[in-house]
Amino acid sequence: GQTTFPVYGNDQSQATMFQKLAGYYNDFNLVMTTGRPPEWVPYTMAVIGGAAGLAGQPNGVCGVANVACDGAKRNHVSLTFPQSCGGSVAEIAAQETAHNWGLEHTDIMSDIMYPYVTGGNNSFRNECMGISHATGNGITQCPQVHEFYCPGGEGEEQNSYAELMGIFGPRAADNVAPMLVHHTDRGHQPVMDLQPVTGPFMLRKL
Repeated sequence: GQTTFPVYGNDQSQATMFQKLAGYYNDFNLVMTTGRPPEWVPYTMAVIGGAAGLAGQPNGVCGVANVACDGAKRNHVSLTFPQSCGGSVAEIAAQETAHNWGLEHTDIMSDIMYPYVTGGNNSFRNECMGISHATGNGITQCPQVHEFYCPGGEGEEQNSYAELMGIFGPRAADNVAPMLVHHTDRGHQPVMDLQPVTGPFMLRKL
């Protein structure tokens, strides 16, 4: 069947949550948007709204997502349930989206990937931390990736920050002027002319 998740909050609370969520990912080179990208762009969708029961989850579950090791796959969906765990919606959404890119739970409370909501000033920690099995099936899903970033952990430690940096790279200022591509036909020969943008256009790199 089809499940409809109710809209989270009002315009102001949505904007506040999105700004905080973007802040967790500020160091990494990815584009965050509230609009759906074109079909040909690989992206991860974060669905935020409703309660855990809408997804067949028990009370107390704040969100769900699959773990894709090293972010090797795209077009994932994560679910965050603000009606089940209010007050830390951006923190929960940050963890669920990070699961989609291969991160697992850790045992450090100040890490976004800690399995329980703390409501604190958390971040993606740049240190090797033990994998937590406080929830889930007790099996580490991406040991080969974790070991690459934490060689001494034998696959049972995770550096959340380093793994995301390995997937996306650092955020960098885009100082190159965008170009418009014009296709013309000269004697039935396709020609591409690159021209600097002079009009009121904005092209966003995805």
